[in-house]
Amino acid sequence: MKRVYTSAHADASIAISDDGVVEIVGQVHAPEAYESVTLLAASPPTRGVSYAGSALPFPCPQIAFENTPNQMVVPEGGAFSAKMWMPNAYYSHDGIERVPPSIFLTLRKKGAAVPVFVRFELPDRFPLRTLTHRKERTGPDFYTRKADAIGVRGQFEIMQMLERVKVMHGTG
Repeated sequence: MKRVYTSAHADASIAISDDGVVEIVGQVHAPEAYESVTLLAASPPTRGVSYAGSALPFPCPQIAFENTPNQMVVPEGGAFSAKMWMPNAYYSHDGIERVPPSIFLTLRKKGAAVPVFVRFELPDRFPLRTLTHRKERTGPDFYTRKADAIGVRGQFEIMQMLERVKVMHGTG
């Protein structure tokens, strides 16, 4: 899969392979105006077996970017070409907003205290993996839909009925 990004500061082309390698090639506009230019992305998803799950988003930016292998200093000419691991999603500082996988181009102008960030958003391979409840799975309708279909029964009958309801209605 290939995507092309353009902004006032840089252009980039990003290709993502099936094995999770992201190749980004691009050019910074007017690179002489910046004292430093870097590419940075969150660490790849953590794959493991745990009670909570695998490839969950990071809880905050500090953990997402700590010791990330996804970083590169762009040479003075402004042309860049890098291979990175597919970054993981993470939550913003407020712990509510989920930031999808992205590669950031950080441009620090000469004499400026605050850098300029260009964000290249990537497709989210795990959109349903969250650390909080998904909005569509809250409220009484979500919890009562199965109960209304099953009624009051013994535990074994409930398990059998739940299986039939899940298959019939496609609920999980």
